[in-house]
Amino acid sequence: MTNREMNHHHVSAATSKLPIVCLAGLLLMLTLSILVLASVPPVDRDALTHHLAVPKLYLKHGGIHEIPHVPFSYYPMNLDLLYVIPLYFGNDIVPKYIHFGFALLTAGLISSYLRRRLGNMVAALLGGLLFLSLPVIVKLSITVYVDLGLIFFSTAALLQLLRWAETRFSLKHLALSGIFAGLCLGTKPNGMLSFFFLVATVPFLYRPDAGSSSPQRQDQLHHHCRAGRSLRSLGWSVVFAGVALLVYSPWMLRNYIWTGNPVYPMAQAVFAHNGPANTGDHANGINDADGIQTSENRERSTSSSGHFAGRKVIFGETLPEILAIPLRVFFQGQDDNPRLFDGRLNPYLLVFPLLAVLGPKGRRRSPRIQLEIRLLGAFSLLYLLFAFFLVDMRIRYIAPIIPPLVILAVIGILDLVGIITSRFSMRPKWLALSATGAVFLGLLGLNAAYLFEQFGVVDPMSYLQGDVSREEYIQKYRPEYAAVSFANSNLPENSRILALFNGNRIYYSERELVCDNESFRRAVNAARSSADLVQTLKRNRISHLLVRVDLFSQWAESQFKAEQKAVLQSFFGDALSRLYQGHGYVLFAVAAG
Repeated sequence: MTNREMNHHHVSAATSKLPIVCLAGLLLMLTLSILVLASVPPVDRDALTHHLAVPKLYLKHGGIHEIPHVPFSYYPMNLDLLYVIPLYFGNDIVPKYIHFGFALLTAGLISSYLRRRLGNMVAALLGGLLFLSLPVIVKLSITVYVDLGLIFFSTAALLQLLRWAETRFSLKHLALSGIFAGLCLGTKPNGMLSFFFLVATVPFLYRPDAGSSSPQRQDQLHHHCRAGRSLRSLGWSVVFAGVALLVYSPWMLRNYIWTGNPVYPMAQAVFAHNGPANTGDHANGINDADGIQTSENRERSTSSSGHFAGRKVIFGETLPEILAIPLRVFFQGQDDNPRLFDGRLNPYLLVFPLLAVLGPKGRRRSPRIQLEIRLLGAFSLLYLLFAFFLVDMRIRYIAPIIPPLVILAVIGILDLVGIITSRFSMRPKWLALSATGAVFLGLLGLNAAYLFEQFGVVDPMSYLQGDVSREEYIQKYRPEYAAVSFANSNLPENSRILALFNGNRIYYSERELVCDNESFRRAVNAARSSADLVQTLKRNRISHLLVRVDLFSQWAESQFKAEQKAVLQSFFGDALSRLYQGHGYVLFAVAAG
């Protein structure tokens, strides 16, 4: 080999490795950025209402126990139990890293599948980047939620089912899929939807004649063994569901013992049980920082009255806007805005998967790859539509479709590049490739802009550099923290505080904090005097009140008639003593009489 040929060989090798190096570098920078953003005290709503609050109460109690005044404590808690470990050692930032770890594991699943199916390391790394950089994934990765665990278990179960079909129905892969599906069920109630779709996928994948190369033989099997095949496919579905439900069964048993309903709070009509005392009464107390119902509670309220009608009344949306939601979720999105789905996706999750499923290159794929692509597309579409009809749309509610769509997006991108390369001559080809690259980089730039924006929203550097203390950082995002800290330092350990309009954020309270607007409303309506109201609170062991003044005033004005308003005025004037006031919150002590 001449020097010129050797130089050309080295240049070609370096050029071929350049995309891999660039993608690996971007993934590393993205991972480090997320770790920095996650390295601050938890201030997100759901973390403080249950994902950290319930594990903390378990530690305080010495084990899992019923907490009727925290409705979310009846949810399955696979990931929340993992958070117990760092909480035991006094660390509430590590749970964010645990949650982010499931995003990394999911990116690994996506990359592994693409590498095995496409034999392309660039495609594998690109899949990981497209997944991890999505705004909703970035947001979840820096919070103590459980959705990333749900995404991982759902994806692992789906991909293991594909391996089950690929390995000619190996029991090992079906059992693994069932285990992951059970873990998915035990992570969040939304896992039920994934479970039902996965059960339905088993008979769809069971094709014992798929490996036969003889059309005549396939035809014979099709006509003579249809009944046997149907029974076997049903049997495999039963095996899969049995494994999944066995893994999920501890949470069902817990809820059955506590409430008589193994899937409480779902299916209450089926089990004809009212559930634990008071749990239903706390729904009105589950509000966010602005006094607006949380997404979970809003889902229940809008589902009961028709969430489509709810969007029309609450958000003023027209029927075409409502019907377009399954498309709008890919183009519109805003954090903490329920009208815009409380999160952000990216249009590449819609555009490129459509090309993979419907594009002309699909006809030249092997039957196995075609089947898997159709299945991934069908899973995503059906899950999206079912969620659309069942609940008021939130990005997190459809999170399990993100990995299948990322896989399809990478395949669609490669298909588009292949079509351009094969159908165009030199100059048009480079123009088309340049245009495609510009569009793709523009879409990826939306993710980069969101990541950069989070450094302003989260402001991790001021905390990490020591410019603000832990207490100052929490206070900046949680206005009730000062009042809660005062209670922690000054109230007796046996104090029981009734919190009105604090958003059910109980994590930072070292005293028992009960959030229950509805019970207080009933008590006021039943009271003939201030003394009656005091006695009702005392019977429920309430020693103090924590009140967000502005929202409570608005609520009381709209809820009560003149007689009850007089009782309230006497109650706050004569029966309560003010202990602390600041940042819009007041802490009262209830009179002993």
